[in-house]
Amino acid sequence: MYTKQKIKKCIIGALCFCLLSICVPVSVYGAETTNDRLNSKFRAGAYFHYSYKTNLDDIRFDKLDYIVYAFVEPYADGSFRPLENPDQLKDLIERAHTHGVKVFMGIGGGSTAMDFDVMASDKNSIIRFIKSTMGLFEDYDLDGIDIDWESPLVGESAKNCESVMQQLSKELKAKGKYFTVAVSGTYKADQGIPSTNGFTDACLDCFDWIHVMTYSLQRTNSPLWFPDVSLQYWHNIRGISTDRLVIGVPFYALPSWKTYRDLIAEDPEYAYIDQVLGADETQESNYNGINTIREKTKLGLQNGGGMFSWVINVDAAGEQSLTALIYDTIKEAQAMGVSNFVNKPTVVYKNREIMYDANSGYPFIDAANRTMVPFRKSAEAVGMTVSYDAVNQVAKATGNGKTIQIPIGQPSITVNGQTIALDTQAVIYNNRTYIPMRAFFENAGCTIKQWHNNTRTAYVE
Repeated sequence: MYTKQKIKKCIIGALCFCLLSICVPVSVYGAETTNDRLNSKFRAGAYFHYSYKTNLDDIRFDKLDYIVYAFVEPYADGSFRPLENPDQLKDLIERAHTHGVKVFMGIGGGSTAMDFDVMASDKNSIIRFIKSTMGLFEDYDLDGIDIDWESPLVGESAKNCESVMQQLSKELKAKGKYFTVAVSGTYKADQGIPSTNGFTDACLDCFDWIHVMTYSLQRTNSPLWFPDVSLQYWHNIRGISTDRLVIGVPFYALPSWKTYRDLIAEDPEYAYIDQVLGADETQESNYNGINTIREKTKLGLQNGGGMFSWVINVDAAGEQSLTALIYDTIKEAQAMGVSNFVNKPTVVYKNREIMYDANSGYPFIDAANRTMVPFRKSAEAVGMTVSYDAVNQVAKATGNGKTIQIPIGQPSITVNGQTIALDTQAVIYNNRTYIPMRAFFENAGCTIKQWHNNTRTAYVE
């Protein structure tokens, strides 16, 4: 049995060192039905940790490309600590493969860094480690290995790590197995931290892709800027191609250590926000809700090669599942074209995304760099009724004590009889009326609280 303290220790150990518009070629991330090589697609993955009491019926295998089982822990002599629940792993693998989902074994965890260092400094221990690793494929029907060495130190440790990973990579490639690694996020786009500097470029070349652990950043946990600057560092400074960088998102809160599932059990509305204040600072919960996870997936589609979660055991069921949200967002992007999707502005009204579609028309950014939104869908979302005077080309929205008249092609609107000048104008596009986002929402009695330029997302209250 694992105590709550030990579970926390496992998670802390595994994570403790973590601290517009870029067009993505559609050919890289387009719909794919016959090629099962994960290297050729935008990936949806998850870590699964054995310490949680988990009903495998709750795992959304249909919304995943791969799962990393965490962890088998190495001893300093290169052998492995026996798995606590090998039958669970076998059951997980069988279920995953039924759905076409790959399963990797995660080796390590944050508390095993010293064992890795000692092992990698001794020739006999290295031989035993590689033999132990390859022996996992005899015991389990695995598809790959994920290394969680957090992390080699700059100098001799880094050189030893590079040597071991190069040897292991050859063995895995000979068997046609995947090989991945978990690395820390960074605070700055142009500067690494100690736990990123220990992985040499030659070492990183060994891996099919890299899991960037952009979570557990002190009490804030995982703000939107964290994966943004981390992806810039790993790509621009370390030279890792964007298709090999996979963003990590948390399914837990800090510093309360509450899981996402437990939080929304307290209040379903918690699924749509990122912070819940507790009775004291230790009970404060900072996490990623639905809207932030959607933004991060959009960010990943711009600048990365996939998304993964820590850990899928504590995801919620039904429409509040973050695993399903990530996967469905990826599929939406592939269906409409990834470059079109990442360029499309998103409007979140009172914590709910306004679901513009092909029938309503999609928001876009015009030549004057103004965000234009479909008038009817936007007005109805805030509780207003819409009419249109085709003769005079004037759209009207009524409700909430407001009457807004919008003449097409004119740099002004009328609100309750008062003319208000605009720096742009409403237009007809694809037979739909579009109005500048700020001009409409603010004159409809709303407030644009935030605009995230990197994901083109507006939060409206």
